[in-house]
Amino acid sequence: MSRLIVTAVGTNVLATTDNSDVCYVSVSVTDAYGNPVTGLEKSDFEVGTMLVAPGGTALVLAAVRPSVLPGFYAFDMRPHGYELWMKGKYVVAIAVQKEKKKGQALVTIQID
Repeated sequence: MSRLIVTAVGTNVLATTDNSDVCYVSVSVTDAYGNPVTGLEKSDFEVGTMLVAPGGTALVLAAVRPSVLPGFYAFDMRPHGYELWMKGKYVVAIAVQKEKKKGQALVTIQID
């Protein structure tokens, strides 16, 4: 089993308290040698909500698309069932598997 190196950064550009707009997560995926991993699709990613703000709900992965450079991906994430964002911190686990290669990362999203 080969290793993928996954890093992620979240931002709340549209997502604010009491709306259900998406937040953006930028994800980088490289192989063990630092080469960008391209061609990943939504089905290659799995997300799990580790921590939600008080009164908040789990997050879902609404969309995945390639980003500005090879190996970078843009995620749209939103509250499950179009529930509303609550003020506070959300922590999401991201797992990637492509063939026999795996990697994972955590991302924090702050909603104000």
